[in-house]
Amino acid sequence: MPIVVFLILLCVGCSRNPDTRSKDGSLVSLADQVKPGDFPIESLRHAAGNDEPEAQRELAKRLLFGQGVAANPTEALVWTKRAAANGDETASLWVGRAALNDPPDRVEACAWFLVATEALNTAVRQDALAEIETLAPSKNEISMAVSRAAELKRMIRTKSK
Repeated sequence: MPIVVFLILLCVGCSRNPDTRSKDGSLVSLADQVKPGDFPIESLRHAAGNDEPEAQRELAKRLLFGQGVAANPTEALVWTKRAAANGDETASLWVGRAALNDPPDRVEACAWFLVATEALNTAVRQDALAEIETLAPSKNEISMAVSRAAELKRMIRTKSK
């Protein structure tokens, strides 16, 4: 949530009129109008560089799809991995999916999906379980993925402290 607070402070500090009217005429604060896509790329890079997982994930998404910045899938993956290592649940799912690309690493993918199955976000958990089901890992792959997932979880816990 620190990124959200930063966004709010950034926008409120830049505005002389912190409130506007919605279509129905009710007051809407500027903080309620901020969307992740509104975050300037320079500020987003700064927050991502300061290990803000939400900023890292948002930067990765923008780099992947070329939103406000030149598309760079390689750099997007770097930021996605950093976000996942910093405990971002959605990024864990994305890293698992990325592990299935060239060259595919089914064990690494399954390990990240296993990490994502413990997410607080129900949609992420469900997506991770569906990914594992689709992947249909062998018993040997599951065994290796469970060990790797345990390493990843230790790394994430250590990094988040």
